[in-house]
Amino acid sequence: MGAAFITPGEIIENSSNLTPGKGTIEHEGKIIAMVQGNVIIDSKSNTVSVKNDDDVPTPKVGDYLIGVVDKLGEKAATIRIIQIEGDGRSILPEHQYADIYVAGIVDRFLPAPVDAMRRRDLVRVKVTEINPVLKVNTRDDENCGVLSALCPQCGEDLYAKPEGDKNVHCPQCDYSGYRVLSNGFGHGYNLEKNGAAAYNRLKQRWSKEFDEIFKAGIPARSVLLRADHRFDGRKITRPNFEGSGGNNQRNERPKGTKLFVGGLARSIDTERLKEIFSKHGDVIDAIVMTDKETGNSRGFGFVTYSGKASAEVAIKELHKFELNGRKITVNNADDKSSSKREKKPSGKKIFVGGLDWNVDEKQLKELFSKHCKVIEVSIPLNRETGKIRGFGFVTASEDSADKAIKALDGFELNGRKIGVRESENKSKQKNNKNQRSSREMQARREEGIED
Repeated sequence: MGAAFITPGEIIENSSNLTPGKGTIEHEGKIIAMVQGNVIIDSKSNTVSVKNDDDVPTPKVGDYLIGVVDKLGEKAATIRIIQIEGDGRSILPEHQYADIYVAGIVDRFLPAPVDAMRRRDLVRVKVTEINPVLKVNTRDDENCGVLSALCPQCGEDLYAKPEGDKNVHCPQCDYSGYRVLSNGFGHGYNLEKNGAAAYNRLKQRWSKEFDEIFKAGIPARSVLLRADHRFDGRKITRPNFEGSGGNNQRNERPKGTKLFVGGLARSIDTERLKEIFSKHGDVIDAIVMTDKETGNSRGFGFVTYSGKASAEVAIKELHKFELNGRKITVNNADDKSSSKREKKPSGKKIFVGGLDWNVDEKQLKELFSKHCKVIEVSIPLNRETGKIRGFGFVTASEDSADKAIKALDGFELNGRKIGVRESENKSKQKNNKNQRSSREMQARREEGIED
Protein backbone atom coordinates (compact mmCIF):
# COMPACT_ATOMS: atom_id res chain seq x y z
CA MET A 1 0.00 0.00 0.00
CA GLY A 2 1.42 3.40 -0.94
CA ALA A 3 0.36 7.04 -0.64
CA ALA A 4 1.13 10.29 -2.50
CA PHE A 5 -0.66 13.66 -2.52
CA ILE A 6 -2.38 14.49 -5.82
CA THR A 7 -4.68 17.19 -7.20
CA PRO A 8 -7.78 16.96 -9.45
CA GLY A 9 -7.00 16.22 -13.09
CA GLU A 10 -3.67 14.53 -12.50
CA ILE A 11 -3.03 11.13 -14.08
CA ILE A 12 -2.45 8.55 -11.37
CA GLU A 13 -1.76 5.33 -13.29
CA ASN A 14 -2.56 3.38 -16.43
CA SER A 15 -5.78 1.41 -16.05
CA SER A 16 -4.42 -1.81 -17.58
CA ASN A 17 -3.71 -3.39 -14.19
CA LEU A 18 -5.73 -1.21 -11.79
CA THR A 19 -9.41 -0.44 -11.24
CA PRO A 20 -10.60 3.13 -10.47
CA GLY A 21 -12.00 3.53 -6.98
CA LYS A 22 -13.38 6.41 -4.89
CA GLY A 23 -12.33 9.87 -6.06
CA THR A 24 -11.01 8.63 -9.42
CA ILE A 25 -12.25 8.08 -12.95
CA GLU A 26 -11.01 6.11 -15.95
CA HIS A 27 -10.50 8.00 -19.20
CA GLU A 28 -8.77 6.75 -22.37
CA GLY A 29 -6.92 3.99 -20.55
CA LYS A 30 -5.72 6.19 -17.70
CA ILE A 31 -6.95 6.66 -14.14
CA ILE A 32 -7.41 10.35 -13.30
CA ALA A 33 -7.96 12.00 -9.91
CA MET A 34 -11.27 13.81 -9.45
CA VAL A 35 -10.46 15.24 -5.99
CA GLN A 36 -7.33 16.25 -4.15
CA GLY A 37 -5.91 13.96 -1.50
CA ASN A 38 -3.67 10.96 -0.93
CA VAL A 39 -3.46 8.14 -3.46
CA ILE A 40 -4.26 4.75 -1.95
CA ILE A 41 -3.61 1.51 -3.87
CA ASP A 42 -5.16 -1.68 -2.54
CA SER A 43 -2.94 -4.54 -3.76
CA LYS A 44 -5.56 -7.18 -2.96
CA SER A 45 -8.29 -5.72 -5.13
CA ASN A 46 -5.98 -3.78 -7.48
CA THR A 47 -8.08 -0.68 -6.78
CA VAL A 48 -6.69 2.86 -6.74
CA SER A 49 -8.50 5.57 -4.75
CA VAL A 50 -7.94 9.12 -3.58
CA LYS A 51 -8.54 9.58 0.11
CA ASN A 52 -9.83 12.99 1.14
CA ASP A 53 -10.51 13.92 4.73
CA ASP A 54 -13.52 15.93 3.61
CA ASP A 55 -16.36 14.11 1.85
CA VAL A 56 -17.03 15.82 -1.49
CA PRO A 57 -20.64 17.05 -1.55
CA THR A 58 -22.72 15.33 -4.22
CA PRO A 59 -26.16 16.65 -5.28
CA LYS A 60 -29.10 14.27 -4.98
CA VAL A 61 -32.59 14.38 -6.46
CA GLY A 62 -34.62 16.81 -4.37
CA ASP A 63 -31.62 18.91 -3.29
CA TYR A 64 -31.68 22.68 -3.73
CA LEU A 65 -28.78 24.31 -5.58
CA ILE A 66 -27.64 27.90 -5.91
CA GLY A 67 -26.36 28.87 -9.33
CA VAL A 68 -25.96 31.54 -12.01
CA VAL A 69 -27.60 31.46 -15.46
CA ASP A 70 -24.68 30.93 -17.84
CA LYS A 71 -26.15 30.19 -21.29
CA LEU A 72 -29.57 30.58 -22.91
CA GLY A 73 -30.71 28.28 -25.73
CA GLU A 74 -33.90 27.68 -27.66
CA LYS A 75 -35.28 24.97 -25.36
CA ALA A 76 -32.96 24.93 -22.36
CA ALA A 77 -30.68 27.12 -20.25
CA THR A 78 -27.41 26.14 -18.60
CA ILE A 79 -26.94 26.95 -14.91
CA ARG A 80 -23.43 27.22 -13.45
CA ILE A 81 -23.76 25.71 -9.98
CA ILE A 82 -22.12 27.62 -7.13
CA GLN A 83 -23.01 25.28 -4.29
CA ILE A 84 -25.46 22.81 -2.84
CA GLU A 85 -27.64 24.98 -0.61
CA GLY A 86 -26.24 25.15 2.92
CA ASP A 87 -22.93 23.52 1.96
CA GLY A 88 -20.16 25.94 1.05
CA ARG A 89 -17.69 23.25 -0.04
CA SER A 90 -16.60 22.81 -3.66
CA ILE A 91 -18.43 20.25 -5.81
CA LEU A 92 -17.06 17.86 -8.43
CA PRO A 93 -16.49 19.19 -11.97
CA GLU A 94 -19.23 16.91 -13.32
CA HIS A 95 -21.76 18.76 -11.14
CA GLN A 96 -20.67 22.30 -11.93
CA TYR A 97 -23.26 22.78 -14.68
CA ALA A 98 -26.94 21.83 -14.86
CA ASP A 99 -29.60 22.02 -17.57
CA ILE A 100 -33.06 23.51 -17.05
CA TYR A 101 -35.59 22.96 -19.83
CA VAL A 102 -38.22 25.55 -20.73
CA ALA A 103 -41.09 23.32 -19.54
CA GLY A 104 -39.48 23.08 -16.09
CA ILE A 105 -39.18 26.83 -15.49
CA VAL A 106 -42.71 28.06 -14.71
CA ASP A 107 -46.30 26.75 -14.82
CA ARG A 108 -47.22 29.02 -17.69
CA PHE A 109 -46.86 29.02 -21.48
CA LEU A 110 -43.25 29.96 -22.19
CA PRO A 111 -41.65 29.88 -25.67
CA ALA A 112 -38.02 29.96 -24.50
CA PRO A 113 -35.92 30.24 -21.31
CA VAL A 114 -34.91 33.82 -22.23
CA ASP A 115 -38.51 34.85 -21.51
CA ALA A 116 -38.18 34.05 -17.79
CA MET A 117 -34.49 34.30 -16.89
CA ARG A 118 -31.38 35.99 -18.20
CA ARG A 119 -27.64 35.53 -18.07
CA ARG A 120 -26.03 36.39 -14.72
CA ASP A 121 -29.31 35.89 -12.83
CA LEU A 122 -28.68 34.26 -9.45
CA VAL A 123 -31.14 31.36 -9.16
CA ARG A 124 -32.29 28.74 -6.67
CA VAL A 125 -33.13 25.45 -8.42
CA LYS A 126 -34.24 21.95 -7.47
CA VAL A 127 -32.50 18.77 -8.70
CA THR A 128 -34.73 16.46 -10.77
CA GLU A 129 -32.15 14.16 -12.40
CA ILE A 130 -28.51 13.22 -11.76
CA ASN A 131 -27.64 10.97 -14.72
CA PRO A 132 -26.59 11.16 -17.48
CA VAL A 133 -26.43 14.93 -16.83
CA LEU A 134 -27.51 17.12 -13.94
CA LYS A 135 -31.03 18.47 -14.57
CA VAL A 136 -32.91 21.00 -12.45
CA ASN A 137 -36.15 23.00 -12.46
CA THR A 138 -37.90 25.93 -10.79
CA ARG A 139 -41.49 24.93 -11.56
CA ASP A 140 -44.07 24.13 -8.85
CA ASP A 141 -41.90 25.47 -6.02
CA GLU A 142 -42.32 29.12 -5.00
CA ASN A 143 -38.94 29.07 -3.25
CA CYS A 144 -37.23 28.27 -6.56
CA GLY A 145 -36.51 30.85 -9.22
CA VAL A 146 -34.48 34.03 -9.60
CA LEU A 147 -32.99 35.33 -6.34
CA SER A 148 -31.23 38.35 -7.80
CA ALA A 149 -31.03 39.91 -11.26
CA LEU A 150 -29.09 42.72 -12.91
CA CYS A 151 -30.54 45.08 -15.49
CA PRO A 152 -29.36 43.80 -18.90
CA GLN A 153 -29.07 47.41 -20.11
CA CYS A 154 -27.21 49.24 -17.34
CA GLY A 155 -26.22 46.61 -14.75
CA GLU A 156 -28.24 47.96 -11.81
CA ASP A 157 -29.99 45.55 -9.41
CA LEU A 158 -33.61 44.99 -10.46
CA TYR A 159 -36.46 45.29 -7.98
CA ALA A 160 -39.74 43.35 -7.96
CA LYS A 161 -43.07 45.08 -8.58
CA PRO A 162 -46.13 43.68 -10.40
CA GLU A 163 -47.25 45.73 -13.42
CA GLY A 164 -49.29 43.40 -15.59
CA ASP A 165 -46.94 40.67 -16.78
CA LYS A 166 -43.85 42.72 -15.99
CA ASN A 167 -42.58 41.93 -12.51
CA VAL A 168 -39.01 43.31 -12.45
CA HIS A 169 -37.89 46.91 -13.05
CA CYS A 170 -34.67 48.92 -13.11
CA PRO A 171 -34.37 51.95 -10.79
CA GLN A 172 -31.78 53.52 -13.12
CA CYS A 173 -33.10 53.17 -16.67
CA ASP A 174 -36.42 52.37 -18.36
CA TYR A 175 -35.94 48.56 -18.43
CA SER A 176 -38.73 46.30 -17.17
CA GLY A 177 -39.45 42.65 -17.88
CA TYR A 178 -40.51 39.25 -16.60
CA ARG A 179 -38.59 36.78 -14.45
CA VAL A 180 -39.65 33.57 -12.74
CA LEU A 181 -39.15 34.96 -9.24
CA SER A 182 -38.33 33.04 -6.08
CA ASN A 183 -39.83 34.04 -2.74
CA GLY A 184 -36.27 34.97 -1.85
CA PHE A 185 -35.91 37.56 -4.64
CA GLY A 186 -34.27 40.65 -3.20
CA HIS A 187 -33.64 38.94 0.15
CA GLY A 188 -30.56 36.88 -0.64
CA TYR A 189 -30.92 33.37 0.76
CA ASN A 190 -33.79 34.36 3.08
CA LEU A 191 -37.07 32.93 1.79
CA GLU A 192 -40.23 34.94 2.49
CA LYS A 193 -43.56 33.16 3.01
CA ASN A 194 -45.46 35.58 0.78
CA GLY A 195 -42.63 36.83 -1.38
CA ALA A 196 -42.12 37.88 -4.97
CA ALA A 197 -43.17 34.46 -6.37
CA ALA A 198 -46.75 35.78 -6.23
CA TYR A 199 -45.84 38.10 -9.14
CA ASN A 200 -45.22 35.17 -11.52
CA ARG A 201 -48.94 35.02 -12.42
CA LEU A 202 -49.02 31.23 -12.75
CA LYS A 203 -51.42 29.63 -15.25
CA GLN A 204 -52.59 33.04 -16.51
CA ARG A 205 -52.75 34.27 -20.08
CA TRP A 206 -50.08 36.67 -21.24
CA SER A 207 -50.94 40.28 -21.98
CA LYS A 208 -51.33 41.49 -25.57
CA GLU A 209 -47.91 43.12 -25.32
CA PHE A 210 -46.19 39.83 -24.49
CA ASP A 211 -48.29 37.91 -27.02
CA GLU A 212 -46.97 40.21 -29.74
CA ILE A 213 -43.39 39.55 -28.57
CA PHE A 214 -43.93 35.79 -28.59
CA LYS A 215 -45.67 35.93 -31.96
CA ALA A 216 -42.59 37.52 -33.51
CA GLY A 217 -40.69 34.27 -32.84
CA ILE A 218 -37.54 33.40 -30.95
CA PRO A 219 -35.09 34.66 -33.62
CA ALA A 220 -36.80 38.06 -33.58
CA ARG A 221 -36.21 38.18 -29.82
CA SER A 222 -32.49 37.56 -30.20
CA VAL A 223 -32.20 41.23 -29.24
CA LEU A 224 -32.84 40.04 -25.68
CA LEU A 225 -29.71 37.95 -25.83
CA ARG A 226 -27.80 40.83 -27.39
CA ALA A 227 -28.96 43.18 -24.62
CA ASP A 228 -27.83 40.60 -22.09
CA HIS A 229 -24.35 40.85 -23.63
CA ARG A 230 -23.85 44.34 -22.14
CA PHE A 231 -20.70 45.03 -24.16
CA ASP A 232 -18.49 42.96 -21.86
CA GLY A 233 -16.60 41.30 -24.71
CA ARG A 234 -18.21 37.87 -24.37
CA LYS A 235 -19.28 35.93 -27.40
CA ILE A 236 -23.05 36.06 -27.91
CA THR A 237 -24.82 32.68 -27.82
CA ARG A 238 -27.74 32.60 -30.23
CA PRO A 239 -30.36 29.87 -30.65
CA ASN A 240 -29.48 27.10 -33.08
CA PHE A 241 -32.68 26.08 -34.87
CA GLU A 242 -32.93 22.54 -36.11
CA GLY A 243 -33.31 22.41 -39.88
CA SER A 244 -33.81 26.19 -40.19
CA GLY A 245 -30.59 27.11 -42.00
CA GLY A 246 -31.09 28.47 -45.51
CA ASN A 247 -34.89 28.36 -45.28
CA ASN A 248 -34.85 24.63 -44.61
CA GLN A 249 -32.95 23.88 -47.83
CA ARG A 250 -31.81 20.27 -48.08
CA ASN A 251 -28.77 20.66 -50.32
CA GLU A 252 -26.19 17.89 -50.41
CA ARG A 253 -28.30 15.46 -48.40
CA PRO A 254 -27.73 11.70 -48.90
CA LYS A 255 -29.19 10.05 -51.99
CA GLY A 256 -31.73 7.27 -51.62
CA THR A 257 -35.49 6.68 -51.64
CA LYS A 258 -37.06 9.76 -50.07
CA LEU A 259 -40.46 9.70 -48.38
CA PHE A 260 -42.76 12.60 -47.59
CA VAL A 261 -44.30 12.48 -44.10
CA GLY A 262 -47.27 14.79 -43.44
CA GLY A 263 -49.72 15.40 -40.62
CA LEU A 264 -47.06 15.48 -37.89
CA ALA A 265 -47.88 16.80 -34.43
CA ARG A 266 -45.75 19.72 -33.24
CA SER A 267 -44.20 17.55 -30.55
CA ILE A 268 -42.53 15.31 -33.16
CA ASP A 269 -38.98 16.44 -33.88
CA THR A 270 -36.32 15.08 -36.24
CA GLU A 271 -34.90 12.66 -33.69
CA ARG A 272 -38.32 11.15 -32.94
CA LEU A 273 -39.18 10.92 -36.65
CA LYS A 274 -35.96 9.01 -37.38
CA GLU A 275 -36.55 6.69 -34.42
CA ILE A 276 -40.02 5.68 -35.69
CA PHE A 277 -38.96 5.08 -39.30
CA SER A 278 -35.74 3.27 -38.38
CA LYS A 279 -37.84 0.31 -37.24
CA HIS A 280 -38.61 -0.46 -40.89
CA GLY A 281 -35.19 -0.12 -42.53
CA ASP A 282 -31.90 1.72 -42.85
CA VAL A 283 -32.68 5.45 -42.50
CA ILE A 284 -29.80 7.52 -43.89
CA ASP A 285 -31.47 10.91 -43.48
CA ALA A 286 -34.49 12.46 -41.72
CA ILE A 287 -35.71 15.98 -41.05
CA VAL A 288 -38.79 17.73 -39.68
CA MET A 289 -39.26 21.05 -41.48
CA THR A 290 -39.49 24.08 -39.21
CA ASP A 291 -40.67 27.67 -39.50
CA LYS A 292 -37.67 29.96 -40.02
CA GLU A 293 -39.13 32.63 -37.72
CA THR A 294 -40.59 30.65 -34.82
CA GLY A 295 -38.55 27.45 -35.00
CA ASN A 296 -41.80 25.45 -34.65
CA SER A 297 -42.55 22.35 -36.70
CA ARG A 298 -44.44 22.98 -39.93
CA GLY A 299 -46.21 19.64 -39.60
CA PHE A 300 -44.31 17.67 -42.22
CA GLY A 301 -40.89 16.23 -42.93
CA PHE A 302 -38.84 13.84 -45.05
CA VAL A 303 -37.22 10.46 -44.43
CA THR A 304 -34.68 8.86 -46.78
CA TYR A 305 -33.99 5.11 -46.86
CA SER A 306 -30.91 3.52 -48.37
CA GLY A 307 -33.07 1.07 -50.32
CA LYS A 308 -36.41 1.13 -52.10
CA ALA A 309 -37.66 -2.05 -50.40
CA SER A 310 -37.43 -0.50 -46.92
CA ALA A 311 -39.23 2.62 -48.14
CA GLU A 312 -42.11 0.56 -49.53
CA VAL A 313 -42.42 -1.33 -46.23
CA ALA A 314 -42.50 1.99 -44.34
CA ILE A 315 -45.27 3.34 -46.58
CA LYS A 316 -47.30 0.17 -46.05
CA GLU A 317 -46.82 0.12 -42.28
CA LEU A 318 -46.90 3.83 -41.40
CA HIS A 319 -49.30 5.47 -43.88
CA LYS A 320 -52.33 6.49 -41.77
CA PHE A 321 -50.42 5.42 -38.65
CA GLU A 322 -51.63 7.21 -35.51
CA LEU A 323 -48.82 9.24 -33.96
CA ASN A 324 -49.42 11.52 -30.96
CA GLY A 325 -53.13 11.70 -31.73
CA ARG A 326 -52.78 12.40 -35.46
CA LYS A 327 -52.84 10.10 -38.48
CA ILE A 328 -49.74 10.72 -40.55
CA THR A 329 -49.44 10.58 -44.33
CA VAL A 330 -46.48 8.72 -45.84
CA ASN A 331 -45.73 8.52 -49.56
CA ASN A 332 -42.88 8.60 -52.05
CA ALA A 333 -41.61 12.19 -52.20
CA ASP A 334 -40.12 11.69 -55.67
CA ASP A 335 -43.30 10.25 -57.15
CA LYS A 336 -45.28 13.23 -58.43
CA SER A 337 -48.47 11.23 -58.60
CA SER A 338 -48.24 10.33 -54.90
CA SER A 339 -47.70 13.95 -53.86
CA LYS A 340 -51.17 14.91 -54.95
CA ARG A 341 -53.60 15.52 -52.13
CA GLU A 342 -55.70 12.47 -51.42
CA LYS A 343 -59.33 12.79 -52.36
CA LYS A 344 -61.67 12.86 -49.42
CA PRO A 345 -64.25 10.08 -49.51
CA SER A 346 -67.52 11.22 -51.06
CA GLY A 347 -70.60 10.93 -48.90
CA LYS A 348 -72.22 12.60 -45.92
CA LYS A 349 -70.11 13.16 -42.82
CA ILE A 350 -71.79 12.36 -39.50
CA PHE A 351 -70.69 13.69 -36.11
CA VAL A 352 -70.93 11.23 -33.18
CA GLY A 353 -70.62 12.75 -29.69
CA GLY A 354 -70.70 11.39 -26.13
CA LEU A 355 -68.49 8.38 -26.85
CA ASP A 356 -67.22 6.21 -24.02
CA TRP A 357 -63.41 6.25 -23.56
CA ASN A 358 -63.17 2.58 -24.60
CA VAL A 359 -64.96 2.87 -27.94
CA ASP A 360 -62.68 2.30 -30.94
CA GLU A 361 -63.14 2.80 -34.68
CA LYS A 362 -63.91 -0.87 -35.27
CA GLN A 363 -66.79 -0.87 -32.77
CA LEU A 364 -68.19 2.38 -34.19
CA LYS A 365 -68.03 1.01 -37.73
CA GLU A 366 -69.85 -2.19 -36.71
CA LEU A 367 -72.65 -0.15 -35.11
CA PHE A 368 -73.20 2.19 -38.08
CA SER A 369 -72.86 -0.59 -40.65
CA LYS A 370 -76.21 -1.94 -39.41
CA HIS A 371 -77.96 1.23 -40.55
CA CYS A 372 -75.92 2.68 -43.41
CA LYS A 373 -73.14 2.07 -45.90
CA VAL A 374 -69.99 3.16 -44.04
CA ILE A 375 -67.22 4.71 -46.14
CA GLU A 376 -64.85 5.91 -43.43
CA VAL A 377 -64.64 6.11 -39.61
CA SER A 378 -62.31 8.28 -37.53
CA ILE A 379 -62.03 8.95 -33.80
CA PRO A 380 -59.65 11.85 -32.92
CA LEU A 381 -57.26 11.28 -30.00
CA ASN A 382 -55.85 13.69 -27.45
CA ARG A 383 -52.28 14.47 -28.57
CA GLU A 384 -50.91 14.49 -25.01
CA THR A 385 -52.72 11.53 -23.39
CA GLY A 386 -53.41 9.35 -26.44
CA LYS A 387 -57.01 8.80 -25.26
CA ILE A 388 -60.09 9.52 -27.36
CA ARG A 389 -61.59 13.00 -27.05
CA GLY A 390 -65.16 11.74 -26.63
CA PHE A 391 -66.34 12.15 -30.21
CA GLY A 392 -65.79 10.78 -33.70
CA PHE A 393 -66.88 10.98 -37.33
CA VAL A 394 -68.52 8.52 -39.69
CA THR A 395 -68.75 9.13 -43.44
CA ALA A 396 -71.72 7.32 -44.95
CA SER A 397 -73.25 7.16 -48.43
CA GLU A 398 -75.61 10.02 -49.22
CA ASP A 399 -78.66 7.76 -49.52
CA SER A 400 -78.19 6.00 -46.17
CA ALA A 401 -76.70 8.65 -43.85
CA ASP A 402 -80.01 10.19 -42.73
CA LYS A 403 -81.36 6.76 -41.83
CA ALA A 404 -78.38 6.12 -39.54
CA ILE A 405 -78.72 9.54 -37.88
CA LYS A 406 -82.39 8.94 -37.14
CA ALA A 407 -81.81 5.42 -35.83
CA LEU A 408 -78.75 6.06 -33.66
CA ASP A 409 -79.24 9.53 -32.19
CA GLY A 410 -79.71 8.84 -28.46
CA PHE A 411 -78.61 5.21 -28.82
CA GLU A 412 -76.93 3.77 -25.70
CA LEU A 413 -73.38 2.61 -26.47
CA ASN A 414 -71.26 1.19 -23.62
CA GLY A 415 -73.65 2.68 -21.09
CA ARG A 416 -73.64 6.21 -22.59
CA LYS A 417 -76.20 7.84 -24.87
CA ILE A 418 -74.51 9.11 -28.01
CA GLY A 419 -75.48 12.19 -29.99
CA VAL A 420 -75.59 11.71 -33.76
CA ARG A 421 -76.05 14.52 -36.29
CA GLU A 422 -74.80 15.67 -39.64
CA SER A 423 -71.36 17.27 -39.34
CA GLU A 424 -71.25 21.02 -40.00
CA ASN A 425 -69.89 22.11 -43.35
CA LYS A 426 -66.94 24.41 -42.70
CA SER A 427 -66.03 25.07 -46.32
CA LYS A 428 -67.81 28.44 -46.28
CA GLN A 429 -65.94 29.44 -43.14
CA LYS A 430 -62.60 28.56 -44.74
CA ASN A 431 -63.37 30.74 -47.76
CA ASN A 432 -64.16 33.72 -45.51
CA LYS A 433 -60.83 35.44 -44.78
CA ASN A 434 -62.34 37.36 -41.86
CA GLN A 435 -63.61 34.22 -40.13
CA ARG A 436 -61.77 33.59 -36.86
CA SER A 437 -60.93 30.09 -35.63
CA SER A 438 -62.73 28.70 -32.57
CA ARG A 439 -59.45 28.86 -30.65
CA GLU A 440 -59.00 32.54 -31.48
CA MET A 441 -62.63 33.30 -30.56
CA GLN A 442 -62.13 31.62 -27.17
CA ALA A 443 -59.03 33.72 -26.54
CA ARG A 444 -60.88 36.91 -27.50
CA ARG A 445 -63.72 36.05 -25.12
CA GLU A 446 -61.24 35.53 -22.29
CA GLU A 447 -59.75 38.95 -23.02
CA GLY A 448 -63.23 40.51 -23.01
CA ILE A 449 -63.03 41.45 -26.69
CA GLU A 450 -65.93 39.21 -27.72
CA ASP A 451 -69.16 38.35 -25.88
